Amino acid sequence: MPRETIGHVKCPIAGDMAEVREDKRGKLYYLGEAGMIKPNLPAGQNWLKKQMIPLPEHNQETPPEEEGFMKALWG
Repeated sequence: MPRETIGHVKCPIAGDMAEVREDKRGKLYYLGEAGMIKPNLPAGQNWLKKQMIPLPEHNQETPPEEEGFMKALWG
């Protein structure tokens, strides 16, 4: 059973928007046209965390500005 997608990242190899997932040990990896890429070193994990665009249901931070704009526009 595939793991749940938690975000997207632009793949530096193929240039596509790849799905970001988390393995059972908490390590992030991404799947795209280049296949499964799993940076194992801490620097790679940090890069992936910074570059990842989280899905709204997995975003623990404040909502993006567009959401606030739409709320202001529509009431």
